[in-house]
Amino acid sequence: MSTKFYDEYCQRKLNIIKDFIEKTDSILDVGCGNPAETFCINEFKKYPKWVGIDLNPPKNEKRIIKGDIQSIKTKKFDVVICLDMLEHLKNLKTAIKKLCEITNKKLIIITPVTSSILFRKLLKVMKKISGLNAFQGHYHEFLENEIIEIVSGLHCKKIIYTEFPIVWLSKLLFRFNLLKSGIFIFEKNK
Repeated sequence: MSTKFYDEYCQRKLNIIKDFIEKTDSILDVGCGNPAETFCINEFKKYPKWVGIDLNPPKNEKRIIKGDIQSIKTKKFDVVICLDMLEHLKNLKTAIKKLCEITNKKLIIITPVTSSILFRKLLKVMKKISGLNAFQGHYHEFLENEIIEIVSGLHCKKIIYTEFPIVWLSKLLFRFNLLKSGIFIFEKNK
């Protein structure tokens, strides 16, 4: 369910992303989610060539395809957007390879990142000891440079950081450079 803090976080992301896409771009929004949970879809639907793909799309959304990125055939998109979804994938390398293959011009990835190996280890220890995952459904916590290293065939044009959507903890972690939401803009090599 959407919260005021999460909606503000989404708006910050969208304001940044809009600087890197054009109204004429064909856009694939991978793991776009459900319009009832996020207003991001309503914003992206303003782009005439936007298409979403999700495992559980709502029935009344004609521009959202049911499936995962492996089900996308050879079609290429000017811009592929992967918003807060990469950390939920088990088979990361296969997914990244597919994202790079279907990108014509740009790949935009937003994912939680940390600059601290110790913080990432702490999250793994907490999970082992308590059985709890600090971030529900996350298989990965990325170091900043890992995202750049796993994306092949594209060069990183820009990285922008914003607070992660956890109300009281976000500001503290962001201030100490422990957890941020990284917005990575990759471009196709020319």
